[in-house]
Amino acid sequence: MSEVAAEIQLVGIEEIIDYIQRHENILITTHTNPDGDALGSQGALALFLRRIGKKVRCVNTSDVPSNLAFLNDEGMFETYDEAQHDDLVASVDLIIVDDVNVSHRLERIEQAVLRSPAAKIVIDHHQQPQPFADAYYIEEDASSTGEMIFDIIDRMDSGALDKAIATNLYVAIVTDTGSFRFERTTAKVHDIAAKLLSTGIFPQEIHEQVYDSFGINRTKLLGEVLSNMEPVCGGKATILTLTQEMLERYETPTSDTDGFVNYGLSVDGVIATALVSEREDSVKISFRSRKGFKVHEVAQKFGGGGHLFAAGAKIEGKSVEEVRAMVTEAFCDQITP
Repeated sequence: MSEVAAEIQLVGIEEIIDYIQRHENILITTHTNPDGDALGSQGALALFLRRIGKKVRCVNTSDVPSNLAFLNDEGMFETYDEAQHDDLVASVDLIIVDDVNVSHRLERIEQAVLRSPAAKIVIDHHQQPQPFADAYYIEEDASSTGEMIFDIIDRMDSGALDKAIATNLYVAIVTDTGSFRFERTTAKVHDIAAKLLSTGIFPQEIHEQVYDSFGINRTKLLGEVLSNMEPVCGGKATILTLTQEMLERYETPTSDTDGFVNYGLSVDGVIATALVSEREDSVKISFRSRKGFKVHEVAQKFGGGGHLFAAGAKIEGKSVEEVRAMVTEAFCDQITP
């Protein structure tokens, strides 16, 4: 096929399983700055595919965040290096793109993936996929990509679910459901969680690893971000700011700032929030909102997207201050006074 697919081919679970069954040498990758759902679903799928005899490598643009390092105790997740991995990406039979449906969010590994002659499939639960792969298994109503990976494993070999796979899936689901409190936390999600618990995993230990294992510098950085939180639009929205200088001063990688944006919704009366994060060559915006305010529509104004109530965007050529002003204006234009 060409480097970039001409159109989006949406498929169901049976078709995606067929792709997996027809290929033996597989690469799985996910988006930059991976969260718990990205790594948990990627890790679970890799462990399962190895269990059934597939050759699998997991290669990502970003390092594993410190709070998720316990998922990588056997070095499963490799950080992309052009000299080390380009030949690998070109030689595999199948590339699975996990928890992301737009190629630019793969960042450094993107071009290697697009150049590869391998078949490419996407497994994701976000909206607005863009064409670059052969097949897209998209479930927008799923709580997480982890939920979708559970369905694939359950359909292919339900007896393969073990403690290691279950740990990865539990991390994926618990993080993307906000510890089982977000809108897509359905009865099915709790049924899946029960099946994962039956393998002998320990929720308390997992929660401590994911949420209570950061270093002191990251905690101090969060304190500064929160101390500078700005209410806008008559107190119905908040803006948080994270600069490169702050990251350097607290010696904290951007991967450890996942979740900062959620604190902006903890203020009474706030229905939308944004974390404006300065990167080396751009400014990233993370959006969150409460039910009733479709924050993905704001993200779309900046060329981004995501879920109805959790979305993101990236802007180049603007300062943090300029982006803050742009986001504030977009929020206030959409929030009814």
